[in-house]
Amino acid sequence: MSSPGHVFVTGVVILADARPVDPQRGNRNVVFDVNFPVKDGKKRTLGLLRYFTPEERVGEMQKIWDNPFTEAFIIARIATMPQTGIPSELIAEEDAADYAFIGDIAEIIFTEGANIHRLPYIMATGATTAYDSVNLTFSMVPSQYINIPRTVLEFPISCFIDAESKKWKNKKPMPTTGSTISIGGFLTKIKRDADRQPTFEIELDNIAYLGRQSVTSAGNIANPSSSTTISRNRFNYDDALSSSPLLSPIATGKRKQTENKDSEDESEEDHKAKRTHTDEESKEKV
Repeated sequence: MSSPGHVFVTGVVILADARPVDPQRGNRNVVFDVNFPVKDGKKRTLGLLRYFTPEERVGEMQKIWDNPFTEAFIIARIATMPQTGIPSELIAEEDAADYAFIGDIAEIIFTEGANIHRLPYIMATGATTAYDSVNLTFSMVPSQYINIPRTVLEFPISCFIDAESKKWKNKKPMPTTGSTISIGGFLTKIKRDADRQPTFEIELDNIAYLGRQSVTSAGNIANPSSSTTISRNRFNYDDALSSSPLLSPIATGKRKQTENKDSEDESEEDHKAKRTHTDEESKEKV
């Protein structure tokens, strides 16, 4: 059974086949076939991820359209790819099941010469659905809202603890069923069942148990005195913005609202779906 939560992935990936979500509305709202170095059966895994290009990055993003493959570090919100409900024009592979997950990219940072074989890092929050203290494994199925299908989707996780790791030498954490936890770990493999539904195997790196905690008021917090002393280890971003050709333009404020309704000023339908998911989270906490 799934629980309201969140799942984020970070890592170096290969972006391929950029295409607009709606060609009539321009190229700012795009989807990619995102290549990850994770085994998905006999192949490496693919994700169908969407990115809305901020106005200040339109020129910078041109390299994606000019190259068949682009190396980048990304942060993205993800869930399991549904086998139905995705517009066929967005599916570049033979069918939707060829993708392991779908999601929304929050940030793209272009890289060159990075180690593209490093496993992606997953951060997830949700309730434990089962555990096995003998084999040092536990499972969870967090769910969250994803933009393209405009609905809440699940992300089944099988998390394992490396018994030989020095990190867990003194104590091996094992959350019991129903525990609300937040984990971080490396996505090592994707397993498919007979219906090609994936389960994501994660090697545990970090875990936090989330529960109700009392918060003691600290009263007024004094503002620290400002200092004009410049440390030799402090990088001057203001000077770099105008003088360094090596650095990408930095957004100097809130992203501008666009006139296009597809600019993440989501439709009423989107807001209703998000409110429903938020209500589920509230009920789960009561």
